Amino acid sequence: MRILIAPTWIPYPPVSGGAIRSLEIARRLAQKHQVTFALALRREGDSDSCEALRKEGFAIIAMPGDGWFRKGGEILYAAARGRAPATGLFGSRALEREIVRNLGSFDVIQIEHQDFGRVPYFVHQDSRAVFSIILHNLESESCERIARIENRWLWRLWWRINSRGFARFERRELAAYDLTIVTSERECDLLGRHLLPERIAVVPNCTDLSVPPLEEPHNPAPVILFVGQMKYPPNADAARWLVKEIFPKIRTAYPAARLLLVGRRDPRTALGLEAEGIVDESVVPDLTPYYRQAGVVIAPLRAGGGTRLKILEGMARGRVVVSTSLGAEGLGAVDGRHLLIADTPEGLAGAVLAVFRDPARRASIRREARALVESRFNWDNAARTLLDRYADLHRSRQSRCG
Repeated sequence: MRILIAPTWIPYPPVSGGAIRSLEIARRLAQKHQVTFALALRREGDSDSCEALRKEGFAIIAMPGDGWFRKGGEILYAAARGRAPATGLFGSRALEREIVRNLGSFDVIQIEHQDFGRVPYFVHQDSRAVFSIILHNLESESCERIARIENRWLWRLWWRINSRGFARFERRELAAYDLTIVTSERECDLLGRHLLPERIAVVPNCTDLSVPPLEEPHNPAPVILFVGQMKYPPNADAARWLVKEIFPKIRTAYPAARLLLVGRRDPRTALGLEAEGIVDESVVPDLTPYYRQAGVVIAPLRAGGGTRLKILEGMARGRVVVSTSLGAEGLGAVDGRHLLIADTPEGLAGAVLAVFRDPARRASIRREARALVESRFNWDNAARTLLDRYADLHRSRQSRCG
């Protein structure tokens, strides 16, 4: 099949959860099929990223993203139509026109994220292609959760307006797609209120299982790792909560405890993450040295959606994960068996200390977590599930169209 993938952001380099998912799935689709990326050039270095994808064997359609004047108009237009204003931030009219011009060249057109510009614009075209959309999370839910943790009233209003707009999209416009792909059974059940079951597929987030679990570190005091793109509000909130309310409780018990914070941040935003015992890094080429140091990976998320690759990666690397219940949702992981779950600063700090003080429990969780990831979260299996659905839909579409 000839497959076109249109993500919101260029998935190279794969330094965020969304980029990792897009690229890992695309690489596996490309093993047997022709895969083309449709990409909007918005930032410095995007052309280099496109060239890197070409070197991997992908075909590329690249067009400039909308300028700020056009974005402003799209934001107002979306708001006036009851859609999420945020969709106006990511559009590219030039790319839309190019995709429509080439509709006949593809058997599958895969849109990623419901905030990719004027998404319904594509699906109303006359085409034999199978149209699908991958929802990395349910934006209606994610935006509402971000609004709850946002202290600035104007931004809180922004997130709530977008939550309502995305909810309308999920109710009214997903039905225009042949297939909607989500990351968990939980999200499948939520969308099942608006879509027929046969129009939904669960393709989970996964992680790299080619690397064996790391040896357990032997530290005299806890070393904790937090990984996350700080430009994403739920990650920034989790990091601040960790630094201000959770880590001090761990330091009270172990003054030599260390916290490793790793993730791209917005240089315009001061997060206030400086404190004794904290190592704060931005973009790093390889997380392995940080995983080697840490005995615990922590994900104290209070907002966001989807399923978290950072948790799956920690499990695969042989590290005990401590998370909030929201952070662990959708994974099917059992508290006390595959990871530890708590939702208060006292509970999260206590979980870190408890697992640090109990080597036998630590070893059991490490073993069970790796087994869970191996059995459920393999990129090869995920891509195979998606390809099987595409093949069935493609055959059905071809037989109907003659």
